[in-house]
Amino acid sequence: MKTMKYSMYSLLLLAFISIWGSSCKKQIANDIQSDAFGLAAGKNNEPRFADNNMVMYWNEKAAIVLNGPFTPPAQERYFAMIQIAVHDALNAIKPKYESFAMTTIRSQHANADAAVAAAAYWSIKKMGLASTFPVDNWYAVSLNSIPDGESKELGKTLGMQSADAIIGNRANDNFEQANVQVPRPDGINPGAYKSTLPFSNPGLPKIKALHQWGLLMKPFVTESNYQFRPEAPYALNTPQYLADYNEVKTKGARVNHTRTADESEIGIFWVERATIGWNRFARNIIMSKKLDAWKTARLFALLHTAMTDGTSGCFEAKYYYLYWRPETAIRLGDNDGVPATIGDATWLPSNTEGPNPLTHS
Repeated sequence: MKTMKYSMYSLLLLAFISIWGSSCKKQIANDIQSDAFGLAAGKNNEPRFADNNMVMYWNEKAAIVLNGPFTPPAQERYFAMIQIAVHDALNAIKPKYESFAMTTIRSQHANADAAVAAAAYWSIKKMGLASTFPVDNWYAVSLNSIPDGESKELGKTLGMQSADAIIGNRANDNFEQANVQVPRPDGINPGAYKSTLPFSNPGLPKIKALHQWGLLMKPFVTESNYQFRPEAPYALNTPQYLADYNEVKTKGARVNHTRTADESEIGIFWVERATIGWNRFARNIIMSKKLDAWKTARLFALLHTAMTDGTSGCFEAKYYYLYWRPETAIRLGDNDGVPATIGDATWLPSNTEGPNPLTHS
């Protein structure tokens, strides 16, 4: 149901792709191997040089750590902070781009790979994300690929400072309050937001997924979470609403749908949590380009801050308009005051097998 013509999330991702795409033209001759990313191969000991292998290595490890039981917006925030720490550590050695959190520290003789490894490692550790993952072993492997010496130690110190800087920068971003699920009563009138499965079942609390996120969460780069608020959804008595209603009812149904095989595959693709899926997409592109550590770190930092702020904008708009979801609209279609809509009280969207409270509320 095309209730919003454009979303802040989409706009920021398009901006990210446009900014990054214009700077990446050359094809790389050999594929980067995904096992250890060549950390020990062909290293240049000159402190201010670094290929992107270490950045890619720790991006992969961050994705592994974050592909767990986090709310999707929390997952995006953590990923953005890790990538900003890596970005800022490199720019403290050789400034190429504007730093985000660590803006005053410089360490031009620090080893870039050590700085990248320490920035990612300490971000993960200090944000309490390590859990049972072998993060300490990953860090040891990273450091073992770097010759011992003063430059390495400077890099380790710089990376920790960068992790501390972004953690300090986001200390008052209201994350703890925004990331809480709080019950709220359902709307009553047609078109008003109502809980979907499983919370629409009798006796369960009426949870509105992270309804405080868009209101409370401090953005990374946008002026506010409502800066790019889209237009209001179509009113129920409009031709546009009816067209969207019928399209979603037929194309989006779990059973008796009219989707093609390609459309079903596309739908499954977009079920994947955005921060993991888009990160994987970016990694695949990077592997076909010849980027140094600085460009790669900047790409990941742009991507994840865009996703985080885009998600915050979407949540803000979602609860500003408090418009019902297709599942609700179609199930209550016979009682919405619109004679042309034919309801289906048993209708389910195609991606609700094993409903997840975080994605179906």
